[in-house]
Amino acid sequence: MDMYACDICGYYYAPEYGDEENHIAPDTPFAKLPSNWMCPACNASKDKFCRVGQPTLGAYDQYDLVYSDYID
Repeated sequence: MDMYACDICGYYYAPEYGDEENHIAPDTPFAKLPSNWMCPACNASKDKFCRVGQPTLGAYDQYDLVYSDYID
């Protein structure tokens, strides 16, 4: 599944992890997030995110990602 990055703060939404803080289950695609979902880091709205594709690294930790590594 594709990852999405916040254009405001660089937070990554990785569907594999979901968003535990906002009760979003793992494996929830970005398109299935509620319309009122907001960035957990800066509260930006969903429309401030851009698709960055699938990670090219093997195993990864969503907090160690670098935004520029994933821009299409």
